[in-house]
Amino acid sequence: MTTARAVLDAIDRRFVDPERGVVLDYVGDDGFVDHPTADDLRADRPNALAWWTPAENGAFFTGIHLLALTRHGREDAALAGRARVAASALGRLASVGSVPGFVARTVADDLVTHPRMGSDDQTFPLVLGLWRYVRSGLAAPGETEELRRIVVGVVAAVRAAGWSVPIDGGRDAGFRGTFAPHHVVPSARLLLLHRIMAELDEPRRAEWLDLYYRKLHEEGPESEGLSRRGLLACGIDYGPIGAPSSYPHRPPFWTSGSAQLALAALAELEDDPAVRADLQAGLARGAETALPHVALLRWEPQWAELPFAGRWRDLLDLWRPQPAASDAVRVGQEQSIRWENGTPRKHLEDTFLRAPAWAALIAAQHPHPQRRSAAVSAASTALGGVDLDAPATSALLPLALALD
Repeated sequence: MTTARAVLDAIDRRFVDPERGVVLDYVGDDGFVDHPTADDLRADRPNALAWWTPAENGAFFTGIHLLALTRHGREDAALAGRARVAASALGRLASVGSVPGFVARTVADDLVTHPRMGSDDQTFPLVLGLWRYVRSGLAAPGETEELRRIVVGVVAAVRAAGWSVPIDGGRDAGFRGTFAPHHVVPSARLLLLHRIMAELDEPRRAEWLDLYYRKLHEEGPESEGLSRRGLLACGIDYGPIGAPSSYPHRPPFWTSGSAQLALAALAELEDDPAVRADLQAGLARGAETALPHVALLRWEPQWAELPFAGRWRDLLDLWRPQPAASDAVRVGQEQSIRWENGTPRKHLEDTFLRAPAWAALIAAQHPHPQRRSAAVSAASTALGGVDLDAPATSALLPLALALD
């Protein structure tokens, strides 16, 4: 049975950048890692989202990494030390921007210059990871206060922007991503942000709790008359194996996993038994429908022979100016075709490692201990056939949080 510690050791050994402290998406053939330079990032190369570069999900993945390190570091001094490194990296990513509320995906070698577009998928795991770390007792007193200040500043600024995530580059730079829509994923995240602020922004605790319950019962035009409480009680039906993802009702595992973590935290914090039961019902639905997908987890030794060059500079002839977020997305999507063709291992690792690993993490949030144990056991058993040092991507990261 493979343990969380084994996964954490493999991730730290191969995918944690020693200078930045962030978790990389991938390491190319023969350990090749080509980070964008400060000049590249200032020029939006390869795109303003840093898609296809090694640390394009630095804030996202490092937030999940910190959650795992925090969970397992309470009785392991070495893991607690790694948690401090991850927390420091996340604190940096939340501090380098010029616009309040901005969270950077990664930084250049100068540890300051950064891609100017983040997203809600980057911001939320960062906040979640830092919150769990702060309340765990692993942080030193001075560290706790600094991280508390950072988290409160980010969330307060995002709230002031109508729960939209700002782009760096001035007050009129715009936004990319939002927590406002009435769907399960943004609703779970939005509500937990209120509960986090009720803990960390102590002078406004009563205000944040009042806002939380208002948002919980608020209906929206996208939700067919359901309140956010009703949406979360329905949960996510991930569908049978082979069913295509379709946002918002059947989102991909990897981009909705943090919302399931949010839903689990909301149930943990909720004092009202009726509300807690609704939250647990939604949590159980997501867990039950995710569990069958864990069986897809596997590794074939011949996959390691396929190339994963990691040479994103080969995409630069597709570059063009990207004044708006929509322009950056368009450029990134056009580059993706060539990127996928040049990295055939990526599709295999996404399908047979990343998706089932996130499904396992979602299934492991089941509110009933026996069902949670079944999910953990299934993932651990399937992982026994995987060489943890073989993948080119950090796809197994969520298992560091899912497993015991």
